Amino acid sequence: MKKYSVVISLLLTHFAFSQNGTITNGGFENWSNQDLYEYPVNWNTSDHIQFISSPTVTKSTDAQDGTFSCQIGVVEIDDDTLFGGVFHGDMKNFYNAGIPYSDTFNEVRFQYKSDIPAGVTLVLFIIRFENGSSSAEIKEAVVGTNSNWTAGSVTVSNATQDSLFIGFLMNNPFGNNLPNPTAWARIDALEMYNNGTAVTNIPNPSFENWSTQTTENPNEWYSFNQFISSHGKENAIKTTDANTGSYAIELSTIIDLVFEDTIPAVISIAPIDFFGANTLPYSPITRHHQYSVEPTSMQQVTEIKDSLKLNSSNRVTRLDHIQNYSMMQRHGKHLVHH
Repeated sequence: MKKYSVVISLLLTHFAFSQNGTITNGGFENWSNQDLYEYPVNWNTSDHIQFISSPTVTKSTDAQDGTFSCQIGVVEIDDDTLFGGVFHGDMKNFYNAGIPYSDTFNEVRFQYKSDIPAGVTLVLFIIRFENGSSSAEIKEAVVGTNSNWTAGSVTVSNATQDSLFIGFLMNNPFGNNLPNPTAWARIDALEMYNNGTAVTNIPNPSFENWSTQTTENPNEWYSFNQFISSHGKENAIKTTDANTGSYAIELSTIIDLVFEDTIPAVISIAPIDFFGANTLPYSPITRHHQYSVEPTSMQQVTEIKDSLKLNSSNRVTRLDHIQNYSMMQRHGKHLVHH
């Protein structure tokens, strides 16, 4: 039988305690949906790949056609720079997936506004797929400052395809320079042409329809869900298999194909900051909780079963890596006491 270690990370960075020292919502009874960002329907965005706290693609009411346009920008978070993009096709694996599109075209027209500093370029990124082969083009689309709506056009090859990856990205993804965090461009009213004649357009070309990416978290807690829910994954979920009350939290170690990594579950009583080092003015003298472990060949699941309590008034940065425990077999699960 394979052995699985239990690792629970409770990042106690800031705090949400009642006066008696019990963590607020320590029994995980109260849950809420959290809106993360908006995205245009039928399109994928850079936020679907990596979203931390601020979106790189936003809905703008400054539109040339209809009610909305799509604003593509740059977000700088501590030492990291995230540049925005919006695409038709699978941005998580764009060398293998496009949308069905067989019309021949050699020009993409659009409307735009922009404020892009020197050295930064909004590019049009196209990959054509046909009979198991692919060909890519990256073309300059928008540069500089344009305060009025301006007609844009990019000429591309008129090669054929049976599926198509197409979109805009703030900077060449294969370049070495990072875009200025102040750069932005608004795109609207896309049209596809072949030798001056309009052909079948791509879905939602004027960005009129938008949806919201959400995730569910226990109130007063934070998790990795906000970073991985766009990938179709969540590893801190509500379960009705509770020790007390109606709900518990189920933490899973998962394989994320987008990050190409194993993602452990983390819950925190403050926003998770990958770059900071916050402290908490409490030291855990007692930690009262119950949890069960049901390991499988695909994942390790940990269910927090009861409230967590802290006492004392010293300082601690975080509590994690709970690995010392006794184990008893019960009903096919391991009942773990710490």
